[in-house]
Amino acid sequence: MKKVYLKFYPNLKKKSSKSKRIPIYIRIIKNGLKAESRLHFDLAKNELKNWNKDFQRLIDKKHVVNLHLETVQAKFNNLVAVEYERVAGMSAQDIRDEILGVGIEKAGAITVKDFMWNYFNEEIKGSSAYAESTMINYRKAFRHMDRFLNHNYPRLTFRNVDYKMANSFKNYLLSDFPDLKKTKMSEVSACGIIKKFRKLSNHALRSGLLETNPFKEIKLSYVSPEKVNFNIQDVPKLFNSEHLTNYELMNLQLFNLMCLTGCAFQDCQELNKLNIVSFENKETLLSYKRNKTEHVSKQFLTRQANAILDAFSKLEKTEVTFQISNQYFNRTLKTIGQKKNIKMPLTSHLARSIYNQLLNEADISDSLLINKLMGWSSKNRIESRYRGITENKLMEAKLKLQFFLDNLLA
Repeated sequence: MKKVYLKFYPNLKKKSSKSKRIPIYIRIIKNGLKAESRLHFDLAKNELKNWNKDFQRLIDKKHVVNLHLETVQAKFNNLVAVEYERVAGMSAQDIRDEILGVGIEKAGAITVKDFMWNYFNEEIKGSSAYAESTMINYRKAFRHMDRFLNHNYPRLTFRNVDYKMANSFKNYLLSDFPDLKKTKMSEVSACGIIKKFRKLSNHALRSGLLETNPFKEIKLSYVSPEKVNFNIQDVPKLFNSEHLTNYELMNLQLFNLMCLTGCAFQDCQELNKLNIVSFENKETLLSYKRNKTEHVSKQFLTRQANAILDAFSKLEKTEVTFQISNQYFNRTLKTIGQKKNIKMPLTSHLARSIYNQLLNEADISDSLLINKLMGWSSKNRIESRYRGITENKLMEAKLKLQFFLDNLLA
């Protein structure tokens, strides 16, 4: 049997963004494969100087952390020395789980909160398969559960995770709790969170912590109510700078650029010169990868969109667009909407919806073309395997949109 290694170390990469404490990790290596896990102790920054890398302990021998590490070390030593035949057939993960007592935890002793955040750190945050936006959505969902557990079941273990608990969490999501400064969310939003806990519970099932997945029994609608379209006759008001301050005008120009391109707020803020290609015929091609999905959007810019970029280029900065936080941007848009007597509240999220409406009004109906303009995926559409969207198609779309805008804004 090849040698099995054990190592303890402070994981600086997992330092808490709030407490700034550094957790201690265990690493098991067997046959070149490793398995890691966070232990129940962490160190303050000033305690790191007391960590001895060679001995993998703190200098103070009687420190509670050392006592815990010695206990884990003893379990490891006993396992590989006495039960070496069984160890030969175990993976690094199996060895890690056994010496950390996961076999005991499978009886239900591990708390939901511990398992949930370990899952987030190791399976979501630690994986390259998830985009940054997906990690943010998981973190938000887990924070909802964290607050729910703190308020109702502070030390809930998997022994007590059942339909009653899952249904109680669903009701929590759909209800107002003024004391917790929490407002109710829509069924669609709650459904998105419940889906994440179905996946988490499946992971717990495979780990032997659950026998059934109680979140599969929670039924919520995932169909959003039909959205009210922006009044297309209000679009000309967006291109009227009357009664606006210079600051409000820059915010409105940013909003208009998003309406004319479908570029989401964060994507628009991160545009750089590499995203914009100018041709000799004075046409401008915008191409960027969306933060949310990493799908690529491509389009030729209309004259109105080009004019806004030209205005931004005269500002003393290196970014392509006017830079502002989303919070302040939405506040300013609210003021602009009131000044323009626009009934529908203006928000950064509304811009993509307006762009989609403009494409429809301009009689652009090719679904693959719309997907390319909006930055949506076409991988599930069979026709995408046989034809792509060429620059000629993008130019045709631009001309149609330009014709419609010229008439609308005349």
